[in-house]
Amino acid sequence: MILDPNQPFVDKAQRLSSWGHWFTFFNILFAIVLSASYIVTDSLPNTVIGIVYLLFSWLGHTAFITFIVFVLTIFPLSLVFPYPRHIRGMAAIIATSGMILLAIDAYSYSRLGYHISSSSLEQVVTLLTKTWENHPFRSFTWVFGISGAILAFELYISNFTWKRLERLKEKSFGKPLAALFLTAFVSSHLIHIWGDATFEYDVTKQNNMFPFSYPATARTLLAKNGLLDKKQFQQARSDQLALRQNLEYNHTHQAMQCNIPAIAHNLEIVILAETVDDKLSNQLVKQGLIRFDKHYVPTAFEDAIFDLVYGLPSIYKDSIVANRQLPQWYLTARDNNLNIRFVLEDAPALAPYAYIANQSNGTTADISITFKQLTANQLLNNLNSNSDAIQIIVSKAQGVETAVAKAPMFVRWPGFERYKRQVTQNLGISTTIIESWMRCTTPEGQLPESFGKNILEKSPKQLAANYTAGTIVSIKKDRIILLDDQGNDLQISASTGYKLNQPIDIPTLNDTIKKLKTYTAKQ
Repeated sequence: MILDPNQPFVDKAQRLSSWGHWFTFFNILFAIVLSASYIVTDSLPNTVIGIVYLLFSWLGHTAFITFIVFVLTIFPLSLVFPYPRHIRGMAAIIATSGMILLAIDAYSYSRLGYHISSSSLEQVVTLLTKTWENHPFRSFTWVFGISGAILAFELYISNFTWKRLERLKEKSFGKPLAALFLTAFVSSHLIHIWGDATFEYDVTKQNNMFPFSYPATARTLLAKNGLLDKKQFQQARSDQLALRQNLEYNHTHQAMQCNIPAIAHNLEIVILAETVDDKLSNQLVKQGLIRFDKHYVPTAFEDAIFDLVYGLPSIYKDSIVANRQLPQWYLTARDNNLNIRFVLEDAPALAPYAYIANQSNGTTADISITFKQLTANQLLNNLNSNSDAIQIIVSKAQGVETAVAKAPMFVRWPGFERYKRQVTQNLGISTTIIESWMRCTTPEGQLPESFGKNILEKSPKQLAANYTAGTIVSIKKDRIILLDDQGNDLQISASTGYKLNQPIDIPTLNDTIKKLKTYTAKQ
């Protein structure tokens, strides 16, 4: 049957198709605004080409995904079921659902470091559930407030574009902006191809920034056309990740200004010579200590102890111990004429570092840092008799299947009210001593350079790096990447400990290795 173009059915379909494009256009602008949260979550590129790629990827990729959703949902509905009022209502609901999903994905990415997928769905659901349980009123307000606002916006845009369709057709800004989005989409892929071919990691590290972001790569493009020597490419990538088992520690001590309180608490760091079970954990919490659930330590106990004392990955251990170099926190205390006593009380695990205690100022110190190695029973007795001291309790890792594993940490610190769910390591204790116990800053008033993250502060954007037993450890938000010296990788969720089935993140690993090599002359 041949339809007359003047027939009402065809007129409705054509008008709905035109309306759908304008409705999608305004949703592209809305999606671009929402997706800006991904850019805020991650650190900005350091190079001009990295920033240009970020802008092109942001505009082009977001516009492309939004348009594809329109093509797969609203467009076929308008052809099969050309009833304007119903289609506009359904389109508003579909668009609202998509924008809410985008908002949830952005929140997941900001907290966990990865997008919603079949492999990460359980972690995302756990995150949302815990957020609701911890902040029910705030969560209720945000969920229904944002959802209602998005739905109201979509209904308004749906009606606005329908009533003013003829005026919009006369506007001249539609085609130039559409051309801009198309140019940005194509350009972002071309820049990524170049960045991948030249190992420009300021470009390729953005691979996973936006959802459904799988840009064309030099490897796939050149291999498809028979122009890639795969062996040479793999060798070049291996060279980028090359890392020796031991590095020479070559770091100039920073001059810092400290403002330790006149009435200072002694600091006691307890090494529990066993893993923590639920019974012991409950007893410690009843004693007023705060439990850090996402505390990860090397399963190699000697590496965990080195992390604790020096705040450095064990790749520097041989160099530091051989030269009997003192920890940065100890040097900082000495620089500020802080009368401090470093005590090792019956701690066999700390025997290799006895030279630090030999440098201390004797027994007349105003305050002290005490390291103890205790059993569970000794620990509970110790808590009852030392309630005034700041206490940090670390334990052995719970399991030996991976290079790092959970080992709950317990903290009693004046003014610290609750655990902020950040991922912590023994590396961060040295940083915490300098920043929060001695309250030190650089002469410029900035926080001092450090390797670990302050365990009392939440800093999700900061990449955490470690090295133990021949394995590189990279922690970004909730994702932990382990890469051993044979090139085998494993990714796990810091919250649950479950394996993540996601592609290996080479750019993040490259940044991790650069961080590991921070304190060596051979960069």
